[in-house]
Amino acid sequence: MADRAPVQLSLAEAGDLIRRRALSPVELLDAVLARIATLNPELNVFTTLAPPAELRAAARQAEQEITRGEYRGPFHGIPVGVKDLLDTAGLRTTYGSGMFRDHVPAVDAAIPARLRTAGAIIVGKTATHEFGKGITTNNYFFGPTRNPWNLDHIPGGSSGGAAAAAAALCGPLQIATDGGGSIRIPAAFCGVVGLKPTLGLLSNRGHTGGGNSSFSVPGPITRSVRDTAIAAEALAGFDAGYIYSRNGPVPNLVAGLEAGVRDLRIGTSPDLVWPAPDPAIATAYEATLSRLENLGARLVEIRLPHHEIVLRAIMGVFSLEGDTLIEALLGDRPRLFSPQLTRMAEQK
Repeated sequence: MADRAPVQLSLAEAGDLIRRRALSPVELLDAVLARIATLNPELNVFTTLAPPAELRAAARQAEQEITRGEYRGPFHGIPVGVKDLLDTAGLRTTYGSGMFRDHVPAVDAAIPARLRTAGAIIVGKTATHEFGKGITTNNYFFGPTRNPWNLDHIPGGSSGGAAAAAAALCGPLQIATDGGGSIRIPAAFCGVVGLKPTLGLLSNRGHTGGGNSSFSVPGPITRSVRDTAIAAEALAGFDAGYIYSRNGPVPNLVAGLEAGVRDLRIGTSPDLVWPAPDPAIATAYEATLSRLENLGARLVEIRLPHHEIVLRAIMGVFSLEGDTLIEALLGDRPRLFSPQLTRMAEQK
């Protein structure tokens, strides 16, 4: 680590160094907080930060536990950002809405609770599109989040704060949510690795607007495939309080990386390329398919001639699940919502 700053470490690297007591959780936390203090005024990736004194106390506690041989796993002493749609006990959670500008939950959502149990340090809440209803993270109430690679570009959304924070080295792990692309879109825009896990693998309890959704799930955003696999595997597990939770063994995602892609069947569908991609994207896509094939994967073309009808039906269900909550909250208080969300509710 001699030639690398703590913020440059991956989740796997930082976790290993902390476990071996070669890196102090306090040192890592201070480096992440300094990075956030420098970049957040321009990027607007965090809407709320926990009090520094509380964070340092948690980092010192993690260090003492590890010194006593009470290491809890890959999250112990790791600073983590949590998307502002997931409840965090004692830490402001706005859901990206002016209506909840002063809302402080009393109870953690399932994933923040698991993070804390595993010794992670939740540094703050990352910016989201209002109630997750958009793909720009240009938030009407809290301002736009900017792409760290180009401040004139959007980071994608709705988890734009999480993806931009990961890309800007504002912590080795960010927790986000995804219903219709809210992890995958900003991860792609910001050049990081995001995973929408299989429904039920990670508990979505405590996600306002998506807790019982059959589409929306929480998932990790990091800077590498390995880190994302480590996080998803560590956070997975049955939760009796979540109706879609899978009661079975957790897949060994990290070990699966070593297996490679030989003989893996991968579906490709030219029908789903809509709208037509930018030529550079199309070229990169074809190059990726060629590389996968050269590595031994079996590419299977899947034709979906009626995909537009199916997509409209899926989006109808997706919109109904999310908009039921929005309409209930809107009630006679439209001034507390952005013009965009008000229009969405009025169009139903």
